[in-house]
Amino acid sequence: MAKSPGEGLLLQTTNGFGWEYLYLDDVCLDFIQAMKALPGEPKIADLGVSTGYSTVQILSETAALVTANDLSSDLLSVLTARISKDQRSRWLKPGGLVYVKAMSPYATIAKEKFRAIYEDRVKAGADWPGEMDSETACWNRTGITAEHGYLFDLTVLERESRAVGLEILQLCYLPNAKLSSEKAHACLLAVKTK
Repeated sequence: MAKSPGEGLLLQTTNGFGWEYLYLDDVCLDFIQAMKALPGEPKIADLGVSTGYSTVQILSETAALVTANDLSSDLLSVLTARISKDQRSRWLKPGGLVYVKAMSPYATIAKEKFRAIYEDRVKAGADWPGEMDSETACWNRTGITAEHGYLFDLTVLERESRAVGLEILQLCYLPNAKLSSEKAHACLLAVKTK
């Protein structure tokens, strides 16, 4: 059973670019169940893994082979030390599943100032409205030093997923009580079809 986001821990990564969630939400649990139902050793890509809390959970509960990626080589080295080489794959084949959980522009971690910039970009038809750069980075937490980042919305997740041949199984916002937001995270569960 998934922990309530209010019960889980949200830790800023050591590189200051993101957060690691130390709980499994319902979408991640659905992903694990779907992976268990697949024959053989399904291959998945896990992006933005930090030190790999959910990656390790997926590996321990399924036969999946995982390609894990993060912006920080330091964080990947922590994950690499936790898993064996035979638990990784090099590509996502047709039938492989993708699970994405990313901070959204509606999370209270982003200040109202950025949400206004984001909404203006959406109205203007920007392809990547959630992009933060050194001019627009405005975090609502002390200690966050990242000057660049991206906050995902469902429109971008859907567009980019379909562009690479993914069939969307689940696309939703998830709440996070700790962040006082009903739409704190943009989540995607998809399968590669081509």
